[in-house]
Amino acid sequence: MKKMLAGLFAAALLLSCFGCGGQKTEETAPVTEQSEVAANAMPDFTVQTTAGEFSLSEAVQSHPLTVIKLWATWCGYCGMDFENLKQVWPDYKDRVAVVALSIEPTDTPEKIEAYAKERGYEIPMGSAVGTGLEQYASQGVPVSLIVNAKGELADVQIGAKASPLEFVSLFDSYLNAGDGLSFEAVCVDENGAGVPGCTLTFCTDALCIPVQTDANGRAVFEGEEAAYTVKLAGLPEGYAAKGETEQPAGAGQTVTFVLTGTTQ
Repeated sequence: MKKMLAGLFAAALLLSCFGCGGQKTEETAPVTEQSEVAANAMPDFTVQTTAGEFSLSEAVQSHPLTVIKLWATWCGYCGMDFENLKQVWPDYKDRVAVVALSIEPTDTPEKIEAYAKERGYEIPMGSAVGTGLEQYASQGVPVSLIVNAKGELADVQIGAKASPLEFVSLFDSYLNAGDGLSFEAVCVDENGAGVPGCTLTFCTDALCIPVQTDANGRAVFEGEEAAYTVKLAGLPEGYAAKGETEQPAGAGQTVTFVLTGTTQ
């Protein structure tokens, strides 16, 4: 695993450099945005996929983590997202159930199967139409719905992952929850009210793991004992940082970032 992480980290650096001089894309911008529906129980559903029948309740029972990818065949960034996922999922598929469901009504089973076959995807792929999941793609695709071992919607992440390393970080942050130390940070406005939608990264010298603030402006990271720095990596629309944008993170302590509202 250490060799794989080292290789993926190098790949992430290459991707980062590739985007430095080019136009801003979904892959180089902050890519996660959390919905206020987190922690609600997910309704069960069953769909036909390229790998057979997929049932959410069965996936939750047999895997500690389930990731539902919402996408469409016309979405170029979805393809980039799948390519990054493709590199790491074989090492996680016994612990992480993944299903990719298209929100596009014209993506027929035949069209989805051809898409998967052409690209060599083993990830179960099907249609989200009729499941009610389309509501989570109102801001676009790709979208990742993170379902925990209790069957609760723990996170809604909008946008493509910039590298395979981001999927490693995502999977490990949930799979290792409770096995390590708890690090917490909050985003608040000038009146002390929590601000949802901040992207915070908890970083060591080798790796940064993004975490989104919830409806109360709170972000919690479960990690091993290490020296972490928490950085304010992305802000919701209408806010700017007031003061420090990175601080040391201590286990059991709460790091606070104060934001100020901006005029439109």
